[in-house]
Order: sequence, then structure tokens, then C-alpha cells
Amino acid sequence: MLSLLKADLFRIFRGKLARIGLIIATALPVVIVLMYYGIELSMKAMADGEDVSMGLFSVASMIKSAFSVSDNIGLVIVIFSVIFVSLDIVNGTLRNKVIAGHSRTTIYCSHLLASVIYNLIMITVYASITILLTLLLFKQPSFSAEELKGLIYSVIIGIATYVFMATVTTFLALILGSIAPSIILTVAFTMVIAFVTMIFYVVFQFGMFEDMEKFEPLKYVLYFIPLFANGSTLAATEVNSTVFLEGMISYVLFGGLNVFLGVLAFNKKDLK
Repeated sequence: MLSLLKADLFRIFRGKLARIGLIIATALPVVIVLMYYGIELSMKAMADGEDVSMGLFSVASMIKSAFSVSDNIGLVIVIFSVIFVSLDIVNGTLRNKVIAGHSRTTIYCSHLLASVIYNLIMITVYASITILLTLLLFKQPSFSAEELKGLIYSVIIGIATYVFMATVTTFLALILGSIAPSIILTVAFTMVIAFVTMIFYVVFQFGMFEDMEKFEPLKYVLYFIPLFANGSTLAATEVNSTVFLEGMISYVLFGGLNVFLGVLAFNKKDLK
């Protein structure tokens, strides 16, 4: 499989699309951080130097937002991942791999690993620049041990999210075999989960209904929804261990299920 993986990575990173992605991952954090910094300065100027940002532009919130999969670089990464896998089918090279004697399971796993590597490189570049600029421009915080733990949890969850999303994009691209439907379903999946996360976070955080304690056990069920932990850790000031653990378990379970079903379906798929 190593030869296939090398070929897939070479095909990805030699193309113009990968270079465009890296340019976006490099330029976008500069634009976003500078924009937020400008907004913060404007707010302080209008408030006679007082900090009225309410923590919106804190170092912690900026670092956490870098790992969001539903906005900024997140959607760019997952869309590009879909395209890279789908192009192997569109260009006919996937069928050539089968003819050359490579097993479908090996082909699937090679695409999955290539997508994981691409996702991690992209989010590492984007997050590193975001963190560097944030530390340079914004007021340095004094993190408590609990806040630091929550920040570390958020970063780990963020990285795990992009590994999980590779299982989603590989599954959709190889099974559907078409770029547009795969992109639409990937984006729809991401945005629907982000919307659900936002709604339930607001409901439980601010107690929107009477007798909210009756619904308290529902929170622990929601934490198992894929991507739920990613969205909730971005919004929370402190991330508890339950959200982190259930989120990681969710990624392992559903990511593994994606791979299992994907390999199973791909082995039965008729390649034309």
C-alpha cells in the first residue's frame, strides 16, 4: 500500500489545487486575525479604551476557532479532500489501479490515509499562523489550570475532527463517484451538525425551558453526535472531561463505522 499512498500524495500535492489550498491556509488566518484585531481596536476606541469585547477576541477563543470544521478553513479542507479523491475516479486512474492488481481495500485505505495527511497538514498550517499572530497581537492571558486543560482538549478535539472528516469525505467520494454530490452531502452534513450543536448549546447553556434538569441526561447523548464536541468546545469557556471523552469516543466509533462500511461498499461497487 505504501506505493499507492506515495502515488496518491504525489498526485495531490503536485497539483494546482493543493497549492491554492496552501495559499488559502496561509493567507486566510492573516486576514481573519488582522480583521478581528482591527475590530477590537475600534471597539476600544469607541469605548474610550475600555475592553468591551466580552472575550470575543481572546487568545483562547481565537485558538479554538482555528480548529472549527464548519467555517473559515474547515469547509475548504473538507471540500478539497472530496475533490482529490473524486478526481481519481473522474480521471480513470482508479480503475487502472484495480486493473493493475491492487485490492480495493488497499486503494480505499490509501485514499483515506492521503486525505488524513492532507487534512492535518492544512489545519496545522492554518492553526499555526492563527496562533502565532494571535499571541503577537492580542493581550496575553493568564490561564488557570482548568482553562489550559480546556484549551488543550479543544485543540485535540479539533485535530481529531479533521481525521474523522477524512473518513466522511473518502466514503462519500469513493462510493458516490462524483464530485458535486459528494461536496453537497459533505457540506450539508457539516452544517447540519453545526446548526444542531449551536441550538442545543444555547438551550442547555441558558436554560431556555422550564425544568431543564429533566433534560440534563440528553446532553450526554448529544455529546456522541459526530462533530458535536468540535462545535461545543469552541463555544464553551471551559471544556469538561465528559465532552472531550465522549467526543473522542464518537469519532472512533463513527469513524471506524465509516471505514468499515466504505470498504464494504467499495469492494462491491461497479467501476465503469
